[in-house]
Amino acid sequence: MSVRHDEGVASAGYGGSGANEFTFSGAGTTITFFPATPGPVVAGHEGGELHYQGPEGDLTFFGSQITRLDSALGTLLTVTLRAPHPDVGGTTSTLVLPQVTGVTRQNPVNFETVGIKTT
Repeated sequence: MSVRHDEGVASAGYGGSGANEFTFSGAGTTITFFPATPGPVVAGHEGGELHYQGPEGDLTFFGSQITRLDSALGTLLTVTLRAPHPDVGGTTSTLVLPQVTGVTRQNPVNFETVGIKTT
């Protein structure tokens, strides 16, 4: 298991009603998360989008491929970077997404969080 310290930016898109894009970077990894899949939405891609760029490659996850778990720390976002295999196991990445408020297009919010990669 490895833990990395990430810096995040929450930004609002059209309407400015709250954060609709989160970008995290640290330790050679960049993760971009959209709580709602940017349109036009393709069948099977509903329910959010997460882009992962790091040592495991350039990967994109949609909807049910992103596990969301609400916790006291915020929402835990988990994706499987490498499927489990009997000989080598699997790899997952979990990002802690704290509750972010006060986000507008003119006022993105910067914050720090952690990402955990388990093998």
